[in-house]
Amino acid sequence: MNKCGLCNSPAKRKWCSPECYDQARRGQWIIRQCEACHCTFRVRENASWKKFCSKKCNDRIYQRKRSAEAKQKLMDVYGHECNCCSEHRIEFLTLEHKQRDRKRDILEIGYTSNRIWLHAAENPDFDRYEILCMNCNWCKGKFGYCPHEKEKQ
Repeated sequence: MNKCGLCNSPAKRKWCSPECYDQARRGQWIIRQCEACHCTFRVRENASWKKFCSKKCNDRIYQRKRSAEAKQKLMDVYGHECNCCSEHRIEFLTLEHKQRDRKRDILEIGYTSNRIWLHAAENPDFDRYEILCMNCNWCKGKFGYCPHEKEKQ
């Protein structure tokens, strides 16, 4: 017969009771906060290197990093400001398809913005692409013109 791992009393398995099992395991867990979604999760003390609650959150952080790198490459090629209103904050800037052929890019390159940004950066085509802020890009898509163009005239 085995002995309990905590109190050394006779036991059929490693622990004599659920209480001994809980007490033995209680000190081996620590509570962490996920760096991606900020939820709390339990992790063993010897796995304190773990920073994310799940593989999904780990992938989310990795994807943000890849997206930022792809956008930076795009801005290095096409410029760091909106061609219409001179907005310079990178969070607001995006790629405009001058010929309204985004569907062609999706079919050839893939749906994700990262793939399109990297393709545009690696194959510069200033007749097809330009950098616009989200406001100017949305207005051009919705109305066919940007209000800044009317103000300049």
